[in-house]
Amino acid sequence: MMEDLKKDISYVNDETQKAIANEVKLMKVELIENTSYYFASIFSRMLLLVFALITLVFLLLALGLFLQQFTGSLYMSFGLVSGGMLLLLLIFAIFRKSMIAGPVQDAVISEIAPKLFKS
Repeated sequence: MMEDLKKDISYVNDETQKAIANEVKLMKVELIENTSYYFASIFSRMLLLVFALITLVFLLLALGLFLQQFTGSLYMSFGLVSGGMLLLLLIFAIFRKSMIAGPVQDAVISEIAPKLFKS
């Protein structure tokens, strides 16, 4: 009887160790999956940002050339475009926390929190 109890305890111990090892492996796989998802998301957003910035540069060049018709000077038209961009840069620098940092933090939290706290 004692021998059967030892076998049963040994069997339960082995199965528990296997279950724990499988759980650890599953957690590692989920970590790799989530990490790759976040890196892919960051990379795709950065790629879109690069394309948006290239498009913005060409649109600003076109605006500078277009304004030349009204100002009569290429330097004046590009100066107006540069001044407008400088004004936007100052506005973003002054209000960066409320316009940029807060919404970005909210977006990151809303993206990550559901995956972390899923049941």
